[in-house]
Amino acid sequence: MSLILQELGIVVAMQQPNPNLVTADFLKLSGIIPADWQLAREPIHQEHVSQLSFANGVSITAEPNRIMFGEPIGERAIDSVTVARVAHNYTEIFKLAKYSAVGINIRSYSPQASIQSATQYINHQLLASGSWQNYGTTPVQAALRLAYNLPNRQLNLDIAAAGMQFDRAEITPVILFSGNFSYNLASSELGETVAAVSQVLTNWQTDLSAYCELITDRFLSLETPTLSVPTVVANDEENLEPVEISYAPNLYPTLSFS
Repeated sequence: MSLILQELGIVVAMQQPNPNLVTADFLKLSGIIPADWQLAREPIHQEHVSQLSFANGVSITAEPNRIMFGEPIGERAIDSVTVARVAHNYTEIFKLAKYSAVGINIRSYSPQASIQSATQYINHQLLASGSWQNYGTTPVQAALRLAYNLPNRQLNLDIAAAGMQFDRAEITPVILFSGNFSYNLASSELGETVAAVSQVLTNWQTDLSAYCELITDRFLSLETPTLSVPTVVANDEENLEPVEISYAPNLYPTLSFS
């Protein structure tokens, strides 16, 4: 089975100044983003939140206690992903802010022949069989949440069967992998905290490599003789918009891209 990287997100927990100060002009004048970046739509500025979406797919959402950066990956070269550098530039401007945590969020998926095969993979390859699965009129819909303790951080990994839809096209059954590398910085001194934030954001590709290695070597390499999976080239999607998750009548999530 193949793995397609979808999106990279970075969340920095910090005491924000007024989130409404986060505007495209401020980000450009302070050197946080390049001057030629264009907004994809009108920015959102409300009392406790500001949200900017740029034509290149990067999104920035500022709240009083955190700021979030997101960018689609698709089939792009990893070195061309800019959101970590933008997040680093932002924290460099606010060196005196109080930081408490950093999260590196990675979402990917593995296409499946049908939602039944995706469900079967979770129910029979990842979970032990038992009478708990034989209840109701349809196969049980299961999802996993796993936590791995790693040096200096924790990796939280959610695995679920889902239906993914791009540009109103047919729904593609997938196994969805959502990973979060969590760095707790609350106990660090101010100078140490700023240096730790910088190190995490600079070394984000180390987390990406660990995430991909875990999924491809320890999940997707499992023997699945009853599954029929199409051949899909990794990183097959490009310029993906952020997803919204809704729940279809058959209880597995459908992720729509507008």
